[in-house]
Amino acid sequence: RHMMLHAGKVRSVQISPVDPNLMATASHDCTVRLWDARKMSSASNVLLEWQCKKGVNYADWSPLTGSTIVSTSTDDTMRVLGGIGTSKATEKVIRHDNQTGRWLTPFRAVFDPKSDTSFVVGSMKQPREIEIFSTVSGQRSHRLTHDNFTTITSLHAFHPTRNILAGGNSSGKVFVWREA
Repeated sequence: RHMMLHAGKVRSVQISPVDPNLMATASHDCTVRLWDARKMSSASNVLLEWQCKKGVNYADWSPLTGSTIVSTSTDDTMRVLGGIGTSKATEKVIRHDNQTGRWLTPFRAVFDPKSDTSFVVGSMKQPREIEIFSTVSGQRSHRLTHDNFTTITSLHAFHPTRNILAGGNSSGKVFVWREA
């Protein structure tokens, strides 16, 4: 069955890691929306909606509790959307340069699968770096950089059990970071 859930292009669809009925969508219509798949019949059946000033490129669920979503938007913000599954939804807005231009894959903030309190995102800063943020404070908690790290990585993936992070970009470069 076909449904129009957004007015613009959908950039991300993610299923909750703890409730397979919950789905988060991110769209160029400037919204992140939360849905219950059992009750989807039209766009009016949205459970929660967060508005951004520009299009949203990605949304990712916190892996352990599914109580938080982090989103990346072209309005130079990331949003930590908390309190999912409770009666009090929260929103922290974090300023972040997400202007990757037309030649780079848009940034995607993603959670560490071992933690609900930290997520990683690429950076436009010089010298090149990867930034790790706290969902609790909304502040950058760590940065990863190296003399040989000379490119912007837009896509990141954590190892599910070890402290290993891989970052890649559209030119085919992949950098792997591991705990010493």
